[in-house]
Amino acid sequence: MNFYFERVVLFEQNNVNYFYKFAEGKVNHNKEITLFTFNIRNMHMINKIWGYENGDFLVNEVERVIDKVHGMDSDSSVYFKSYNAEFVVMIIGQDYSTNLESFHNLLNTIVTSIPKRGEFNSDIKISSAFIFFGDKSLEYRHHLKQIVFQAIAESKTSENKPLICDQEKN
Repeated sequence: MNFYFERVVLFEQNNVNYFYKFAEGKVNHNKEITLFTFNIRNMHMINKIWGYENGDFLVNEVERVIDKVHGMDSDSSVYFKSYNAEFVVMIIGQDYSTNLESFHNLLNTIVTSIPKRGEFNSDIKISSAFIFFGDKSLEYRHHLKQIVFQAIAESKTSENKPLICDQEKN
């Protein structure tokens, strides 16, 4: 199955298990991967204070930004959104510097491009992580889900700074 149709299935499923099987399949075919994670901080409080309609608006806007760059038109990346508004983007191939720049650009775009909506203050805080596997992709292929969950948890403890994980620096 070619990459385009694989992504169609992934987007249709929007299933976490399918995403990680997809990622593992790419690694098994000697593709290096990089993962980005994005989590809207305090989503529960946003829903409680501003209402679920505004919370859904915020999640949809973040997804719109990510989809513009890593959606169906991308030939080297794919993403999924979890049920609790966590987004994971997978970049296939490309080098460390290119991916890190793309990560910072996407994070900046997410934070700065969410429009105001009535009295809802959409000045959001995002927990984020950049996980570069590089030539170690094959070594970690069976643990991608656990690594992403750990990165999301760790990024939530950092003060508005992205968590940058890679083999050379850690």
